[in-house]
Amino acid sequence: MTHKPDNFPHFRFRLKVGDRPVAGFMDITGASPGGGQLEPDVGSVSLSLESTHHESLSMKWGLIYDQDFEDWSSAVDEPGIPSRDIQVDRLDETGSTVESFGLFACRPIGIVAVPRANPGVSMVAVEVLVLTCKEWHRV
Repeated sequence: MTHKPDNFPHFRFRLKVGDRPVAGFMDITGASPGGGQLEPDVGSVSLSLESTHHESLSMKWGLIYDQDFEDWSSAVDEPGIPSRDIQVDRLDETGSTVESFGLFACRPIGIVAVPRANPGVSMVAVEVLVLTCKEWHRV
């Protein structure tokens, strides 16, 4: 049974670290091994290869709900930031998982966050989060 976290009802992609949902995004695009762009397919990303190496993935228009993930993703210029494995679930219109991808040895290389309107809110709006990953494949 697939469950839809209440924090991510309007997002097409849910990011998880371990089994913990940490963020939701509307769109994901990425660079292919040859440097070209993976083309989005009406709100989904064309992660159609079973395994590939690439330079980066850009996650656009989302919310981060997890303080630890927010701290990690905001540490773009910090030397020695540890890599993380991240699962991306692509969701359908009902919030059910359609497919999942594992992103391995990821590090943040860029983030554009919207300033918090209310400092007491435990989420941050993100225009774009760019991760570099060693590899990814369907899980």
